[in-house]
Amino acid sequence: MDEFDESPPASRPKLSKTPSWIMLGFVLGALFVLAMNKRPGGAATATPPPAPPPKVATPPVTSLPPRLTDIEAYFGEWRKYAFWDDDLSYVVAFDPPSGTYRDAFEILRVGEKYYFRSITRPRGMRVREGVPHNSLFQFLVPIPEEPRGIFGAPAAAPPATGGTP
Repeated sequence: MDEFDESPPASRPKLSKTPSWIMLGFVLGALFVLAMNKRPGGAATATPPPAPPPKVATPPVTSLPPRLTDIEAYFGEWRKYAFWDDDLSYVVAFDPPSGTYRDAFEILRVGEKYYFRSITRPRGMRVREGVPHNSLFQFLVPIPEEPRGIFGAPAAAPPATGGTP
């Protein structure tokens, strides 16, 4: 091989023009963004929205179960509205922190003494009407059961009897 070969150098392949078009698009996009920011009313001159007021953390409302001595004292004032069935009555006490009637009690009457037991809210009961709205108790009365026929369906009403035949 000859070190000093004077043949013309091999031609390089022609480069693609695609990267130049991509660069042109990038530059035009950047110029457009800069132009929009310098206009009045553009994003750079817009006033930011006011910051929301800081939220003050409020402690969660925790309700303590009422003391039985309090329940006994309140029941002493309101016992005239109690509905007694076999010397049992049911009440639901008002809970001031939650603003609802929450704590249910079963009251057993033995002579002149009352025994209180906290329970879950009993089913088959409704609130007694005629109790003042400022009462600390909701007095519960049982819902009367309808007579049931075969398969638990309501019993048919007896036929109406008219006057004379």
